[in-house]
Amino acid sequence: MTLRLHIGCGFRILPGWGNIDKVTHDRRVLWADATEKFPYGDGTVEAIYSEDLFEHLSQQGQFQFLRECYRVLMPDGCCRITCPELLYSLEETERLGVDDPWVWGHILIPTCHYFAEVAEHVGFYVEFNRRNGSLCAMMPEDLRPHSPREDRGNIFADLRKGMPDEV
Repeated sequence: MTLRLHIGCGFRILPGWGNIDKVTHDRRVLWADATEKFPYGDGTVEAIYSEDLFEHLSQQGQFQFLRECYRVLMPDGCCRITCPELLYSLEETERLGVDDPWVWGHILIPTCHYFAEVAEHVGFYVEFNRRNGSLCAMMPEDLRPHSPREDRGNIFADLRKGMPDEV
């Protein structure tokens, strides 16, 4: 059976996926900390989907999360991560008259450049695209249940092991 993980699922349960979250009371969700070792073997996961989790992790947590995604992902697997983008978030909070861009519990909101540097350091090839523009056919629709943010205000990234011509 193919293993697909939805990490940081919150209330969104994806049928046929291993739904994982640190804050849950839903029996369909596996409790796990995204910054600790995942309970899966090396190269055993076909796909990883994580939406609006990355910005809630510290710098160390983001690195550990990406490192674990890389470890469990199959050589031809795909990891889809979406999150807000720092510069747009700062502009948007200013426009809304919010004094604190971290008011939503964000710890480290990345820029595209920072995101790519960390993911590439772990070993991933990073392809930025748009909402619902994943290059991986098995990925679910990108859902933003509480935010109508524009595409330019977000990072939509597909991560793969190695360069595209190697996979």
